[in-house]
Amino acid sequence: NIIDVLAVAVPLCLRIASITLLPLGDHEHLLSMCLHCASPVLRLLKLLRGFESFMLLFEAFKRAFAALPVLLFTLAIIVLCFSSFIFIAESPSNITTLPRAMWLTI
Repeated sequence: NIIDVLAVAVPLCLRIASITLLPLGDHEHLLSMCLHCASPVLRLLKLLRGFESFMLLFEAFKRAFAALPVLLFTLAIIVLCFSSFIFIAESPSNITTLPRAMWLTI
């Protein structure tokens, strides 16, 4: 795995160094070099598929992402309830609008 990483890292560093040395007006060449720099990064991402711990982490993020809409809906309900309570309880000189009460709640 170290050899794979070195095979990608050294050319990537050389490509980034050549991009920084280009003149600023050469946009076509700059785009071409950016595309060439993307291939080693993609190779590194392909290399990550072989690591079991990375796949476990990826699966955990996928499962957590599936539960995110329920959590955001719960947060929205809580913010609306407590901002309404603050808006009703406070004097109008302190909290003038409901969005300000929501901002205070968050």
